[in-house]
Amino acid sequence: MGTESSLLVSNLRVGINYKFKVQAENQIGLLSDFSAEQQMRAGQLPTAPGQPLLLSQSSSLISFSWQQPFDNGGTEIDEYELLITSSQGEVSKMITNALQFYFTGEEGLLAGTEYKFRVRARNFYTYYYDEHSLAPWSAQSTFFSSDLPQTVEL
Repeated sequence: MGTESSLLVSNLRVGINYKFKVQAENQIGLLSDFSAEQQMRAGQLPTAPGQPLLLSQSSSLISFSWQQPFDNGGTEIDEYELLITSSQGEVSKMITNALQFYFTGEEGLLAGTEYKFRVRARNFYTYYYDEHSLAPWSAQSTFFSSDLPQTVEL
């Protein structure tokens, strides 16, 4: 008997809905009625992170950041997956565990090229889902690798 108001239930299967009811017991052993049944899914995917926002840009660097997801799915965010598409149609996927990214020549940046960036968060549960049902992508942002000032498409 204790005063805990939470309980960790282990060995549940990811993606399965479970139903729970709660009952309280006082110090002399009197039990309350059961609470209303609550349904919960074991392991959730995180929601989409914020749209990428430009920090700086030049012909050799595009630096951008994003906000963490509103909902992490019940566990820490392990990493962020970046989807980078160039105006030539080349697609790159990068992984980072930071809330910002520096896209340079090492990662494939070409001067004078337009790039579209999207981000999605990955948590512990993401690895149990197939590729087609992974966490949602952020809204897309378009940035241009140039030393000239640019207008950001939102």
